[in-house]
Amino acid sequence: MKTITRLALFISLFVIAQATAFASPNNVIRNEVAKKFSQSCGATVRAAAKDGESILVTVDDSNAVDANCVVIDVAVALHRVNDRIGTWKQTSVAIGKKSFVFSRKVFEQLRSGAINDKQFLKQVKRK
Repeated sequence: MKTITRLALFISLFVIAQATAFASPNNVIRNEVAKKFSQSCGATVRAAAKDGESILVTVDDSNAVDANCVVIDVAVALHRVNDRIGTWKQTSVAIGKKSFVFSRKVFEQLRSGAINDKQFLKQVKRK
């Protein structure tokens, strides 16, 4: 009986791992950003899409969310899934009519610890 239970658990974990490995970059990004938002700023992801070398994350602006917190959370989420989403050059975070854009170069500086959150936010372009 223990062998059957262990086998069933192994098969379940294998299937979950395979499903995750083949998830589209859009789903990977959306899920990770939503997870990070739930842990921190409380924002809601409307959509996440990777189109070629650009990533767009759209955030529901019905809640009063701190834009800086949202942008940092998106960067943290991208750091967590970086190896599963392929290459990209820039990320746009849209909160209502406001847009915040950061480059891969600035992201890598944050990721490596060369700059801190405050310095990162100074380099984020606001549109």
